[in-house]
Amino acid sequence: MKIKAWFNYQLLSFFYSLRWMPPAVVYLVWIYLQYNYKSVPILDSYSVSAASLYIVMVWMSMQLFSLDQKEEKFIIFSYLRVKTHYLYGKMAVLLFVGTVLMSLSFLLPVLLDIFAEPITIIQVGLFLYSHWMFCLLGIGTGGLFSVTNLSGKKYTWLLAALFTVASLVAPSIGEVLPGILKWTIYILPPVSAITGLMAEGDRMYKAETIWVCMYTGILFTILTRLFVKNERLIR
Repeated sequence: MKIKAWFNYQLLSFFYSLRWMPPAVVYLVWIYLQYNYKSVPILDSYSVSAASLYIVMVWMSMQLFSLDQKEEKFIIFSYLRVKTHYLYGKMAVLLFVGTVLMSLSFLLPVLLDIFAEPITIIQVGLFLYSHWMFCLLGIGTGGLFSVTNLSGKKYTWLLAALFTVASLVAPSIGEVLPGILKWTIYILPPVSAITGLMAEGDRMYKAETIWVCMYTGILFTILTRLFVKNERLIR
């Protein structure tokens, strides 16, 4: 089975399972409520919708990654040439779903004429950067708790929720941690680095942007290796 065929199969399976519906509905309702007022600040609203997308994509990822039963996975693996294609195909589906959601969050305020001023090219770039990075971080975070040896555990969903919330409030956690433990907040996804960039507008901070990209790359590398290791143990 080619990766394209696997993508199409997984996309249809996820669609008909309706597991995407609760997180998608929650996100769309949130976006509607967020843009229920006129003349809202552009970048502030984009920052909120991006952070909301991160939470929703963690949820969406765990729904998709847990879609296949053990027996189904063995059959799928027998058709796929490379085992990691199973993981990459699901990631591609999630990225597609995330792109659809972020497109709706971009178009809704434009169609409703919510913003008091025209959107600039820089603001569009910041929108794309923040939402795509949060989408990727959400996919990676959800994957850590659903395709590794953490999947199927009694408190998996609770741990995923705590990890996600902790990443959102990481700066506050860092303030109360003793100096010797402050480094631990760098284990969490760099949510504040993205929202901070949105707050600064067109004053780009290259160090934070590089760190976000590095963290994302490391996250997906670790996720892929843990996935392969977990599947070998299961077999």
